[in-house]
Amino acid sequence: MTPLQKRCQELLPVIQAGAEGKVIQFKSSCGKWIDKLEDKFCGFHETDIYRIKPEPHYRPFTPEEAIQHVMRRVRNKHSGNCRTVSWIGKTDVLLCSQNSLSFAALLEFYEFDDGSPCGVLVEDGQ
Repeated sequence: MTPLQKRCQELLPVIQAGAEGKVIQFKSSCGKWIDKLEDKFCGFHETDIYRIKPEPHYRPFTPEEAIQHVMRRVRNKHSGNCRTVSWIGKTDVLLCSQNSLSFAALLEFYEFDDGSPCGVLVEDGQ
């Protein structure tokens, strides 16, 4: 396999992801990942390192984090039904007119009524 073929094989998943609308990033000289902007796209440079931007990852709230969301409305991701967070326990929440849910189930099945996740964003390296 030639060096060109090898480089093309390395870039193929990145190019395919870009064609699917995913964000492509390149590694800067200081080691930081930077989004490759569509309006400034000028190809792939031989010396640059590329990746598909990772999807954001969220973890469930802790009780201390969840307490600030009492009386906030959440929406079931599948049914669209809205409920209000009425109580926070050590491991779960109570939604008005419903049984309690674990913090993990709240993250998996619900979102706040503004569309934001019911959890905490995990930053790279955490």
